[in-house]
Amino acid sequence: MRRLAFVFGLILAVSLRADTLVLDDGTRVEGKAHKDGEQWVVIDASGHETDVPAERIVEFDIGGPASGESADDRLASLRDSVKGLSDLPTIIDRYNAFINSSPDSDAAKQAQGDLAQWQAKLDGHYVKVGDRWLTPAEHAALVAGEADAANRIGLLIESDQYQDASDALTQALAADPQDPAALYLHGVVLADQGQTLAAREEFQKVAKIIPHHVPTLNNLGVLFSKQQAYPIALASYMAAMKLRPDDLLILNNVAEALHAVPTEQQQSPVVVDATKMFQEQDKRLQQEQAEKGLYRWGATWVSKQQLDDLQAQQQQIEGQMALLQSDYQNTISQINSDNMAITEDQQNVQAYQQQYSFSTMSPPVRGRGGFGYTNSSFGINNSYTGQNYASNQADLNRATADKQTQMQHLADLRTRAAQLQQTLSVPPFSGLQHLIGPEGTPIQTAPATQPAAP
Repeated sequence: MRRLAFVFGLILAVSLRADTLVLDDGTRVEGKAHKDGEQWVVIDASGHETDVPAERIVEFDIGGPASGESADDRLASLRDSVKGLSDLPTIIDRYNAFINSSPDSDAAKQAQGDLAQWQAKLDGHYVKVGDRWLTPAEHAALVAGEADAANRIGLLIESDQYQDASDALTQALAADPQDPAALYLHGVVLADQGQTLAAREEFQKVAKIIPHHVPTLNNLGVLFSKQQAYPIALASYMAAMKLRPDDLLILNNVAEALHAVPTEQQQSPVVVDATKMFQEQDKRLQQEQAEKGLYRWGATWVSKQQLDDLQAQQQQIEGQMALLQSDYQNTISQINSDNMAITEDQQNVQAYQQQYSFSTMSPPVRGRGGFGYTNSSFGINNSYTGQNYASNQADLNRATADKQTQMQHLADLRTRAAQLQQTLSVPPFSGLQHLIGPEGTPIQTAPATQPAAP
């Protein structure tokens, strides 16, 4: 009973005092919130708990006073809540609301002291970096130091000194977890190490800080393609193409991505839109490249003589591919035939099993008509029925085995077709998409130490 009373009181408190946490994806979590280590725990009106990482909170609205909650407790909650905020006017508004709700309390006097400190930070144009509040001069020095560090780390990466680069990045991100240059370079290092998911997450952090950074958008396209999430990859590539039209590296990557899209996804809206945008931009790029004597060949570029030679090779290959295509279609037809036979045989076998309970049959016994089965459900020796059942089961086994053989033959045909394409002196597609490395690092410019005059 005491436990029920506690839960009821907790639910009542939540209903009277609703905190609202707004997350970085727009989600709103409402209830009674309290800090627990590096995360917040929100208890809703039903008593359900939701854990929210502090770094995902972009806005924190504190509700009105809760029944039975002291002003001191509410001040403690307020102080915890503003730790995750970086907008000084919002913090000041929260304190003013608290002071107005309990104007004569000792907690309100303490809050006035806090408020004076927050107002001083606002007047001094402080900036929050990680969990630190910095003066403009300190912030300028930090940004300048981050720029120097990014240049040094970029050189380490370019000289393949990845361990030294990783150590330096660990220090840089500890000093400023939101440093876009360090996050970008960390993504480059992780991608080179084959840690595709971790690299993608770092570039996604950069994209939130700098939404229109073209190298980041390109690199997300590369990494989503590696995960075979082609529509998402192409959406990222399209964002990059809009910001930097006719870019050689980006369009080559898009050519590779479009070539890799599975047949069943080729008519999806994002693939269709990406194809159209690629064709429009690549037409202009081909005109520019032709002036340099280079011509589009798949996802790469060749000279006019190479193009003529490759097209002649392609014609020979297409003759061989036509033979493979005929064999391919015949194999598909045989597989379809096997599928129909398997379905029919399975139905016959299942019908016999249901009618005569052959799932419980004993081993075959010799009867006047040959070998048959003893049906344990009826206690009879039915040679004729057993022979029909055995015949259908054998047909099913043969059809299944033939389908497996034809499926293997189909795989072999696909391999041979791919091998034919590789006999070209310059294959049109390599299957590779290329990251933009340290040269694409977003280097921040140190801000002025004093705000501009109004």
